[in-house]
Amino acid sequence: MKKIEEIWLNGNREAHAFVTEEFFLQHLPMLGELLPKVTVLVSEEEDTVTGFLGMEDGFILGLFVDPMKQGQGIGRELLQEAKRKTDVLTLKAFIRNERAVAFYIREGFTQAGVEVDEATGEEEVTFVWRNKS
Repeated sequence: MKKIEEIWLNGNREAHAFVTEEFFLQHLPMLGELLPKVTVLVSEEEDTVTGFLGMEDGFILGLFVDPMKQGQGIGRELLQEAKRKTDVLTLKAFIRNERAVAFYIREGFTQAGVEVDEATGEEEVTFVWRNKS
């Protein structure tokens, strides 16, 4: 049985385990600023994390689904829960990640712009979703 719950990273050491050690160490200064402010939605199945979505003030910082669980609707469920929490969501995706770009378009996001990521030199698309009700 799948469940999605919201956790707050502020003071929650267990939540920090969802960020890989390599990523955590590489981005420690940024994460130190963000962790207290970020909402994380977690999808679990039989007490195993199958995916999570992190967002701050309607900006989706990341959406991750266990590669063995992709295609089972977990990403869609996490996005639906995020949509219930706000009227506007934004996110960025690298153009080269065609599957993610197609997924966000299917989920009702529209392209709001393209820019070059300063760190990687890659083009990324900014997507926006607005509640139409």
